[in-house]
Amino acid sequence: MSQAATKHFDNIEYEEGAVLTFAAGLPAFEHLTRFLIIEHAGSAPLVFLQSLDEPGVCLPALPMLAIDPAYELSLTGDDLEALGFGDSGRVPGANAMGCFAVVSIPPDGPATANLLAPVVVNLAARRAVQAVRPDGRYSHRHVLGAREAAC
Repeated sequence: MSQAATKHFDNIEYEEGAVLTFAAGLPAFEHLTRFLIIEHAGSAPLVFLQSLDEPGVCLPALPMLAIDPAYELSLTGDDLEALGFGDSGRVPGANAMGCFAVVSIPPDGPATANLLAPVVVNLAARRAVQAVRPDGRYSHRHVLGAREAAC
């Protein structure tokens, strides 16, 4: 078992098989490529994307379906290839992927979720990408309702 220091969760133990790899990092965090999904019992369904490269970087996220059950994921060929699904343009079934919206919780405003660029995870290969939609159909500042914000 490996250990990682974190800012919010002290030291945590993890299995290497649990690590998510972002080949290109995340926008604004391109240098960070290894993350864990941390589930904290008191904050479900909210999860935390904890960087293993930089202990101070921990991004709250919600499963996309908890925010918008009708959300329509859009992946490019590059996204599919980065996830390890090839570039066929065929999006795998929902059981093969996890889809999360990064949440922003400002001190002086409502919590928002980034629906424009969800974090998509190949659950088997543990590869991930932040898939930026080219069509602008969703907002990067989707205001969370009372149900989501209560998390």
